[in-house]
Amino acid sequence: VATGIDVLNTDNDAIEVYPNPTTAVVNFRSKNLSKVENVILFDILGNKLLELNEIPENGINISKFTKGNYFVQIKTNTALTIKKISLQ
Repeated sequence: VATGIDVLNTDNDAIEVYPNPTTAVVNFRSKNLSKVENVILFDILGNKLLELNEIPENGINISKFTKGNYFVQIKTNTALTIKKISLQ
């Protein structure tokens, strides 16, 4: 029976987000060598603040945003992960 819903691996340990907390730049590393395909940054209310399909090797600078907590959704070719990050 087809439901039309894709099932993704939601392994929260598949991606490392560092440093956390950060003062400016956030980096992403796949622990299973999967390529990070997409990153979306949300505020704590769920508003999309930033979406990138090309991730710079030197990380993403989020210093233009207000200090506080955010959620980042990271998509690889094998997993979809959501992490909480803190900007100080």
